[in-house]
Amino acid sequence: MLERMLDKKKLSKNWWKRRYRPLAQLIYSLSKGGILALTHALAASLSDYRITVNVISPGWIDTGDYNALRKIDHEQHLSK
Repeated sequence: MLERMLDKKKLSKNWWKRRYRPLAQLIYSLSKGGILALTHALAASLSDYRITVNVISPGWIDTGDYNALRKIDHEQHLSK
C-alpha cells in the first residue's frame, strides 16, 4: 500500500510540473516584456529633459554580427 501511495505522490508531483511550467514561462515572459516596454517609454518621454533611463535585464541575448546591422537599425534606437 505504501508503494502505491508513493507512486501516486510522484505522479501527482510530475503532473503539476508538466501542467504549470508553460504558465510560469508565460508569466515570466510577459513581466519581462512589460518592464522593457515601460523602460523604453520612459526613456522616450524623459529624453527631452536629458534624463537617462536604464534597466537591468538578465538573460542571454544573441547579438549576432554587429557589422551586419544597417544604418536604419541604428537610427531606430533612442541612444545617439
